Amino acid sequence: FASVSPCPSPPDWASAIASFEGGPLVAEIFPATLRQSFVACKRQELNTFALNVSDFEIETYLESV
Repeated sequence: FASVSPCPSPPDWASAIASFEGGPLVAEIFPATLRQSFVACKRQELNTFALNVSDFEIETYLESV
């Protein structure tokens, strides 16, 4: 793996999941079943977090409207 160049970190969680899912190096290292399970788990976590709005987000929105 020494020949693999580093790439910039994805800007958000959804992009990181997509990057992991489509990464050629990831496909070489991890079996397909593990990759699919990991991606499904991370998407479920992302969806769960997206449903929760923090007090900070509410306050910020109310102050700007």
